[in-house]
Amino acid sequence: MSGKKLAVFITEWDPHFWSRILKGIGNHAKSRGYEVFVFDCFGGSGVKRKHDKGEFHIFDLPDITQFDGVIVAASTIVPTVVVKSLGERIVKSGVPAISLEVPIDGLDFGGISNHDAMISMMDHVIVHHKCRRIYYVSGPEGNAEASMRKSAYFDAMEKAGLEVSEENVFTGTYEFESGYRSVDYFKALPDGLPQAIVCANDAMAMGVCRRLDELGVSVPDQVIVTGFDNIDTSNDYVPSLTTVSRPKKDLGALACDYIISKIEDPSLSTGVKCKTRLEFRESCGCQSTNLYVGRKFREQHFRQIEEEANLSRFMNRMLARVTDCDWFSELFKCLQDYVDMLECERFYFCIDHSLIDEGIVLPGDHTDKDTIRKQLRWMKEDFPEHVSVVLATNKGKLFKCADYNGRERIMPIEEEKFRSSSDLYIYEPIHYQDNCFGYCIMVNPTPGKRILGVNQWLLMVGNAIETIRRKHVMNLAIEQLDELYTTDPMTGLYNRYGLERYAAEMINICVQERQPLVAVFFDLDGLKPINDEFGHEVGDIAIKTVADVLRIVGDEGDVITRIGGDEFLALCSVDLELVERKIHQVDIELEKKNKELDLPFTVSASAGYKCIIPNENFDLDALIEEADQAMYEVKKKKKEAMSLQNSKNSIS
Repeated sequence: MSGKKLAVFITEWDPHFWSRILKGIGNHAKSRGYEVFVFDCFGGSGVKRKHDKGEFHIFDLPDITQFDGVIVAASTIVPTVVVKSLGERIVKSGVPAISLEVPIDGLDFGGISNHDAMISMMDHVIVHHKCRRIYYVSGPEGNAEASMRKSAYFDAMEKAGLEVSEENVFTGTYEFESGYRSVDYFKALPDGLPQAIVCANDAMAMGVCRRLDELGVSVPDQVIVTGFDNIDTSNDYVPSLTTVSRPKKDLGALACDYIISKIEDPSLSTGVKCKTRLEFRESCGCQSTNLYVGRKFREQHFRQIEEEANLSRFMNRMLARVTDCDWFSELFKCLQDYVDMLECERFYFCIDHSLIDEGIVLPGDHTDKDTIRKQLRWMKEDFPEHVSVVLATNKGKLFKCADYNGRERIMPIEEEKFRSSSDLYIYEPIHYQDNCFGYCIMVNPTPGKRILGVNQWLLMVGNAIETIRRKHVMNLAIEQLDELYTTDPMTGLYNRYGLERYAAEMINICVQERQPLVAVFFDLDGLKPINDEFGHEVGDIAIKTVADVLRIVGDEGDVITRIGGDEFLALCSVDLELVERKIHQVDIELEKKNKELDLPFTVSASAGYKCIIPNENFDLDALIEEADQAMYEVKKKKKEAMSLQNSKNSIS
């Protein structure tokens, strides 16, 4: 990275705030020749959850010392612990920084006084409208801006000598739905609905108005409602909202100008102060209802409906496509068709190389017995060191990028040939819950426009990656479990279940093609004396030795089974001459093993066999029993020969 660079930390819970403040920063930075790197996420609903943790990983991506200045949209970051941690990193870096609308220790401040602005709104409701019972809908716990506005509510009520209680406060999430639910909460209180409901933002105020209308309660005739922020739709809502206007776009430009000035003059420490303005409208009764719906409003309204409908159809198609993907390569190819909706000049999809290199093991690859455990526990809470760029586009055209070291850089080397002195880079996390996969980079998005579907886009992609990863892990697990079901754990040969399964195919072929089927029964000689004298662990070595030799001598297609204990069975389709040679080869290989192992005893095995050309009424158990009996006869002759030899030795 080179040139003049600003880092911006922000979250997207309020798209109106995001677009205005970032537009102000971007436009001003461009005029001053600065690149802007925005680290953005969708975390911070006020609820502690793994998803939020995964979202906020993006704040850990940049090395702050590599930037000339930092702007933190602290009011958009709900958990105070995230704000505090980020602030500590920035202070430690020594890079000039400003925090917007919420103070951070060690950083200069830019914004309004939330407390004073809410006091002004409360005074209007109390003094002008003479309300005495006023309830409050607060923002989420842990959000500094929400805390300041809530504090102002209590201060204003106490200053006016009005009764106030925590019971009269509903804690929301800054979302429409929480404002909607607050009405039912207030309605259930002993005194019922109040004269006025003051809300910490416009979205919740709209929710309050909607629910009151459903209950047949008139706003403002029966209940006054106020908001805060003056978002774009606050004036067009029915009723139009009385709210607090703050200059978000101006704040972005002023903050950018201030931090650039501080880069040039580090002694600067005045910060940026912006004034607010109360907007008096229908929801408090200060503006009469205007039933005329102008052409501009109708155009905006139906354009919004059309855009939301198109987005819904688009997302449904994308969801169907990514759900069908079984492999990462298939998913990344699929995403090529859906990058255009992000409306940016260039796009990079950067993920952890180990995810696609080691995270997917092909069926049958059992070289690592801990593969399942390792993949199920595949967890990354930081960004990858080895980054693979699986998708890159420039003005809609695909191009290839080399892998890069994520500890040394945060963008592909290929971006160097496109960069200008005033680019805008937006970094978004790719993750599933708190498991970090990587990030995507949107370069120079459409000016002044924030795509509503980007959150769903990122969420779908993260879920699709995890689904593919887990699907292959589970397929591998099933395959290995099946192997355990049919395999003897000590020797790796088939067990009785494996014999039943894999012998069936051989038998069917022999029946159809009238080929011979041979069952060779092996029994380890003298296992009991070995166990008694040397212990069962040494006895296990003898068992494994015989199993290894049978595996060496056996041909592909033979079904070699450990029947139990010291007994083995080999099923094969060969003529009798070859069977004899195989049995003889087993004896030769055992002699080699005895020399290699240098055990205090000799490992040997007795073998008997039975050959048959099976028909449809063939009984495998009967064939095995006959082979076992043949083996017993061989073992009996061995013992008789050994006994005779011992007798001769004693006489001599």
